[in-house]
Amino acid sequence: MPGGQPGPSERADLGGDLHAWYVLPVTASFDASGPVQAHYRELLARVYVWMIGGMDAALATNTALLERLRVPRGAPGDAAPRALDIGAGPGPQSLALATMGYQVTALEPDETLLDELRTEAARRGLSVTAVRGEAPLGLGLAGPFDLVTCMSDTLVSLPDRDAAKHTVFDAAQRLAPGGRFIVSWRDLRALPAGNARFVPVRSSDRRVLTCFLEAVDDQRVRVHDVLHERSGDGFTQHVSSYDKLRIGADEVMAWVSAAGLVVDTHDQDRGMQVLVARR
Repeated sequence: MPGGQPGPSERADLGGDLHAWYVLPVTASFDASGPVQAHYRELLARVYVWMIGGMDAALATNTALLERLRVPRGAPGDAAPRALDIGAGPGPQSLALATMGYQVTALEPDETLLDELRTEAARRGLSVTAVRGEAPLGLGLAGPFDLVTCMSDTLVSLPDRDAAKHTVFDAAQRLAPGGRFIVSWRDLRALPAGNARFVPVRSSDRRVLTCFLEAVDDQRVRVHDVLHERSGDGFTQHVSSYDKLRIGADEVMAWVSAAGLVVDTHDQDRGMQVLVARR
């Protein structure tokens, strides 16, 4: 049920944290033909808002998380603080920040999801600058920004560790003094075994989405998405896959420190690692 809470015939099976498993990647160089981009273009982008439970629910969840992390709201009468949302998807973080008084730049490689973001922003009367791209570097997004977010598995959807590390450094370089960097990701170093590798993501009377997790090696996990959509009296199956990185908190904290930031908090939110650092 896009735009609202799931109805009684719909089920969210990841503890309500649907967005944690899926987010558009951010890479050091824009490659619209890359495997992750193709995965979203061919399968996931068009059902993304449905998958996360509708934008209203996703917006409420992300606003609550930002408040729990003590992200300050913009003060009436003051210049709006600037935020950069890397890997914005259809905009649950970007829109939450806009409602909190931020001047938001949303960076996203998938045009379908950017259109969703623009539509939602217009519907809600919010101003968000939507930019098609995959990393701040080379896109003229020089900052400074008061807040940079890289959330909901964006970091581990990058093609390799160098791209992930460079994204952390890019974010740090664009922070104003005292600015904050928030990054969240799922630690995939320990995977479920056997039948538990089949993860039900979301279902309704017209769609069923399941993912299968396959360890490629100690660096990567392959996520296979299996989408069944009602077609006439039956269902049509769509299958696609892409890789995610297996990165632990100690490694991300080392990158953050090397980038000149100081870690404020390291916590967990519904199975996700969440780190907040300050310049």
